[in-house]
Amino acid sequence: MVENNEERVREIIEQGIALLNQGDNDGASAAFNHVISIVPNSAVEYRNRGRAYGNMGEYGRAIADFDRAITIDPNDAETYNVRGFAYFFLSEYDRAIADFDRAISIAPDYAMAYNRRGNTYSDLGEFVKAFADFDRAISINPNDADSYYYRGRAYVLMGEYDRAVANFDRAIAIDPNDAETYNSRGYAYARMGEYAKAIEDYGRAIAINPNFAVAYRNRGIAYAGMGGHNRAIEDYDRAVTIDPNDAMAYIRRGLSYDDMGEYDKAIADYSRAIAIDPNDAEAYFNRGATYDDMGERDRAIADYTHAIAIDPNDVEAYRNRGYVYAEMGEQGRAIVDYDHAIAIDPNNANTYRNRGDAYFAMDEYNKAIEDYGHATAIDPNDAVSYHNRGIAYARMGEPGRELEDYDRVIAIAPNFAVAYRNRGIAYAGMGEHNRAIVDYDRAISLDPNDAMAYIRRGLSYDEMGEYYKAIADYGRAIAIDPNFAGTYNNRGIAYTGMGEYDRAIVDYDLAISLDPNSAVAYNNRGLAYAGMGEHNRAIVDYDRAIAIDPNYAVAYNRRGNAYSALGEFVKAIADYDRAISIAPNIPGAYLSRGNFYQRIGESDKAMADYDSAISINPNYAIAYRNRSILHNALGNREQAVQDMLKYRELGGE
Repeated sequence: MVENNEERVREIIEQGIALLNQGDNDGASAAFNHVISIVPNSAVEYRNRGRAYGNMGEYGRAIADFDRAITIDPNDAETYNVRGFAYFFLSEYDRAIADFDRAISIAPDYAMAYNRRGNTYSDLGEFVKAFADFDRAISINPNDADSYYYRGRAYVLMGEYDRAVANFDRAIAIDPNDAETYNSRGYAYARMGEYAKAIEDYGRAIAINPNFAVAYRNRGIAYAGMGGHNRAIEDYDRAVTIDPNDAMAYIRRGLSYDDMGEYDKAIADYSRAIAIDPNDAEAYFNRGATYDDMGERDRAIADYTHAIAIDPNDVEAYRNRGYVYAEMGEQGRAIVDYDHAIAIDPNNANTYRNRGDAYFAMDEYNKAIEDYGHATAIDPNDAVSYHNRGIAYARMGEPGRELEDYDRVIAIAPNFAVAYRNRGIAYAGMGEHNRAIVDYDRAISLDPNDAMAYIRRGLSYDEMGEYYKAIADYGRAIAIDPNFAGTYNNRGIAYTGMGEYDRAIVDYDLAISLDPNSAVAYNNRGLAYAGMGEHNRAIVDYDRAIAIDPNYAVAYNRRGNAYSALGEFVKAIADYDRAISIAPNIPGAYLSRGNFYQRIGESDKAMADYDSAISINPNYAIAYRNRSILHNALGNREQAVQDMLKYRELGGE
């Protein structure tokens, strides 16, 4: 009877081990329960039942069984090894290492204990110790595929993907049917950008284990890396069908939907990931990015805030939230976020550039320039930071430094169209219109749809008196963007320069219809009416310009001219005075008032105004001409001749 009982126990043990090897952990644990009820002091069966519990993720119950096994047999190296592995999965690394140490002290040639201790050290980032353990395990058993596999994983964690692949190769040579190793080698290939090889390995892993959800997810990531989002989504679909709780598969499918512009589907997937794991910072981050793409900035900020609450060291979340604040015009809050990002990672050029952009938007150009300088110090090839710094120098009136930065941009990125356009603007500001036009030509050749490059080239042609070319460029700009009021206004100026006032007025009308609050367009239409001798209509437009912008000095000056032409001298002089009080450095206002004073015979006042105009702009040709006429009328022949010669020297006829 005893013999039959022992035989029955052996049968149940063999059945339990078979079920354990088949992955039927419920069945295995039930079998070992039965054995333990018959033989309550069998350390091996507690260990086996603990293994079944561990396989089911019930690590607490597993450890309780391993504890019982060790109490019965404190010198069983294998039990310490499996208990160490359970502690590893609970992230109780110190306890895991202590158990592996104990196993090795009992069995110094226990390769698996070295292997698992090495894996624990690897997860702790203690790679020197990890590799020493993997090497020891391999020296004990050169055909242990697991040791090569885990050593490969350690190399992945270090970013040494070539060495990782070499170890996975060796593991596969020993065991060509291990799906996990193919999956890991595929991951290493993907990190190297070798997506075709990665996809091949994931395919092998799936062929071995058709229910390997992670392999489907990883293959989807590889397809997405190659831009194949539809195939990627098919794999993500399969992954979540096999494992509906794979939050990462939902996140990755969401990223593919986002790249395809299917934002609602992306949001739905990120939300599923969050429902599975409410502490997944990446899911909140990605959902925030998609909300930003959709223009739902408040929701974007809420999600970035969740991500930061989960991971206070999430640099990208701070930077992206800062960017959204900047888009909303909340530059101060943006800067606070960029400050946090820089405190966490002071070597990220993008963050400094973004903070520089925020300071620029606040007109704090010195701080912006300082941040762009930090960005280029970190990344000397950051063309965008040089470009933005160039614009900041332009705002500060430092054309030399501005040009230096645009030159750097073009040296780094010879096809950076906007840099050519902006360098052209800088040259134009210096009066070098021929050099400006060369740059505008290059900008347009790189980007034929850059309306602003045509506009700027048109302005240079206008300044050079080449009105037909200017008008042609404005026409091209309008064809690209027919809703920009400024282009019609500029073309109207060119027509005015040609004396084609009717056509100019048509363009000013269009500019005003697109932007009814354009003081400039009303002012310029007034000038066209004045050119046609319709001074009353001109005054109506100047009135509108001044109503929109009460500090518009040029409009007061021109209205003064219109009043003067109508003989309303009191109103004229009041407007000239107002223009000069608003903008005491505009030479045209002094010229106009000087002309008026000369006309009514107040020569001293006229002379003083011409002197002021020339003092402000020593190259103001018409002021020399008018002062010459006044000197001549006053009998100052020598001064009259000198002024006339200067007028002709400056291009007057």
